[in-house]
Amino acid sequence: LQTFMSDTEDSSTSSSQSFGKSQSVRFAVDSDVELGFYFMFQAEELKEAGNKAFKASKYGEAIDFYQKAINTDKISLADKAKCYGNMSHSYLLWQSKYKEALEAGRRSIEFSVKGGNYPRAFQRCAAAHIKLNQPGLAALTLKKGLASFPLSNSDKDLLNKEYNSVE
Repeated sequence: LQTFMSDTEDSSTSSSQSFGKSQSVRFAVDSDVELGFYFMFQAEELKEAGNKAFKASKYGEAIDFYQKAINTDKISLADKAKCYGNMSHSYLLWQSKYKEALEAGRRSIEFSVKGGNYPRAFQRCAAAHIKLNQPGLAALTLKKGLASFPLSNSDKDLLNKEYNSVE
């Protein structure tokens, strides 16, 4: 039997308070399977904390939470793609960190293509290309997104709309 301590977000924290508030949680596991479930739960919790921070326009904190969720290495490809995509969006909105946004967007695409199926990854990456004054690369990125995997009609519309605005 192994016991782990974790810092988790206090669920009673309101959006006006700091998202970094910690509460100790003791979790006992007696198998690797249970340990895997614990880390998956922790990754989901960190991703949700990132989403809350993003909604509160705390982009730096959101990036930190998304990175921590990714670093647990117990996160699905889809959630990894979304975390990187959300990091890219956060970088675009926070201190105009366009190169960081592009790198996070590229990572989002990487995990989306590997099985994460997150079409917005291409939109996030294209937005960074636009901010870096690279409209040709933005258009190419969006075209790749349209051709990469089956898309819902709303995802096709989103990427086509972005593509048409770049041309």
